[in-house]
Amino acid sequence: RIYLSGMGLTAHDATVVADILKSNTSVKRVIMDYKEEIGDKGAKALAEALKVNATVEKLILCDCGIGADGAAAFAEALRSNTSLTSLALNNNGIGERGKQLLHEAVAGRQGFQLVF
Repeated sequence: RIYLSGMGLTAHDATVVADILKSNTSVKRVIMDYKEEIGDKGAKALAEALKVNATVEKLILCDCGIGADGAAAFAEALRSNTSLTSLALNNNGIGERGKQLLHEAVAGRQGFQLVF
């Protein structure tokens, strides 16, 4: 598990975690939440990592300054990533467009937990 809650993380920090996840074979949960400044740039880096990562099951990014572009990047990643079963993006500004894209990306995935 990677637990980095309330540490003032930036997009750069999210990119470092994303690089780790690209070669990860054991981490199942990533928690980077509460007053973080990951933003769309960091979200996009994490989404790219999810495209090749086959072990992360739960990703919690609450209150991280992620907008619709970050949500769109996660939606794209979820079309190919089958290991993730839970994505929490509450208290972000992903908007209705971001929510719709994410719902469409996980449509038909039994038991997927999507939290806004």
